[in-house]
Amino acid sequence: MALPYRLLLICLLLAGITFSLGPWWAMQSISKAAIADNKEQWQKLVKPEAFESYAEKLLSGLLELKMVADSKENPGKAIIEHQSSLNAIPKAVYQLTHPKGFSHLLCGDLFSDPEAKPAGTTGCWVLDGKVSWVSPVLAKVTFDNPEARWQSSLTLSRVGLFTWQAVDMELPADTLIGRFAKLLGLKARDDAV
Repeated sequence: MALPYRLLLICLLLAGITFSLGPWWAMQSISKAAIADNKEQWQKLVKPEAFESYAEKLLSGLLELKMVADSKENPGKAIIEHQSSLNAIPKAVYQLTHPKGFSHLLCGDLFSDPEAKPAGTTGCWVLDGKVSWVSPVLAKVTFDNPEARWQSSLTLSRVGLFTWQAVDMELPADTLIGRFAKLLGLKARDDAV
């Protein structure tokens, strides 16, 4: 094989390896940005607005459950506290979808204050996830929460030939809601039957 063809083959192999390791490198960069609370790098690696709606819906649902539980004792106070909590949601959503709090969101630790702990520490998020390809432009990173024994996932999308960005997540919402309802003393639908 002639030298130009060997060089071309080597370049193609290197490009293929770089292409296939892209999601893994992106996840490592996301982890580093979260630990360092690097907001500038974060904007390149994560699409926070994609997670804001998800976090807002989840928090709103959990607050509705809390209001139902609190209204059993004092309905008036429950409504006032619920409104106050709803007013705090935008700040909580911002904290959970940006570097310091993202690991809290990903592991379902929605009510602890990310500002109260050092960056990147939640006690439950293992920063190494399993990367699997969904398509040539999408990859899914699955995380096992060792404390809660559930899985959450992050979807990465290709935004350039070799660059990736986190664009979606999936949490075990039913499990989170069920645990929170049980903590509040509410019966799940399955328990009521």
